[in-house]
Amino acid sequence: MQIRAVTFDLWNTLLHDGDFSNLRIALLESTLREQGFPREKDLVRSEYVSAAKRIDLAWRNEQRNLSLVELIELMLKNLDVRLRDESRREVLRGFEEAIYRDVPPLVDGVEQMLRKLHGRYRIGLISDTGMTPGWVIRRVLDNYGLLQHFHCTVFSDEVGFPKPHPEMFRRAIDGLNEQPDEIVHVGDLLRTDIVGAKSIGMKTVWFNRKNKPREAVNVAPDYEIGDLSELLPLLEKAA
Repeated sequence: MQIRAVTFDLWNTLLHDGDFSNLRIALLESTLREQGFPREKDLVRSEYVSAAKRIDLAWRNEQRNLSLVELIELMLKNLDVRLRDESRREVLRGFEEAIYRDVPPLVDGVEQMLRKLHGRYRIGLISDTGMTPGWVIRRVLDNYGLLQHFHCTVFSDEVGFPKPHPEMFRRAIDGLNEQPDEIVHVGDLLRTDIVGAKSIGMKTVWFNRKNKPREAVNVAPDYEIGDLSELLPLLEKAA
């Protein structure tokens, strides 16, 4: 079967993952203080860490994407704080846009690879979001000059489910208007990228940039690469 399209994971496949915890914690703590609800920074940090754990547990155990609005409301409730609507919106926006304060670098070779693939294959993005929503990620990619290469972008906060839920991959398949076995998905996590894509009939490439040992999952990737420069030759050979 001919390969007509390629989908990519985002974090640590195209864009290095970033930690924006300190920025978000400082924003929440300063907002509470300014609005007359001073709280110890360690207490604010503790509630933030608990919220991040809830995201991870919902992802791992329920395949459910928790909304950032829900998480912020829970943090405020646990801190015994009732902010005005305007202040809550400011906190939400600050959490969403924290990435702009320290934009992570691209993984080596991303720009060159996407330029080579563009025009030869339809290209999609399938990404979990955490506290950084899809609309923000699209802007980051656009600022890097990369958004133009993608025919569809799928984000868990917009779908309501994280990877490996099949709906994430169905959205990409529909957006690319190709058959599942005509699409290759490239990602760095076996338990989300490879398991999810294989479950719906897509071909898979495990991007093992750091030469990690293979996790114990119930499926194996079709291919494995350690550098993005290996992808196009692999696709040409697979064809």
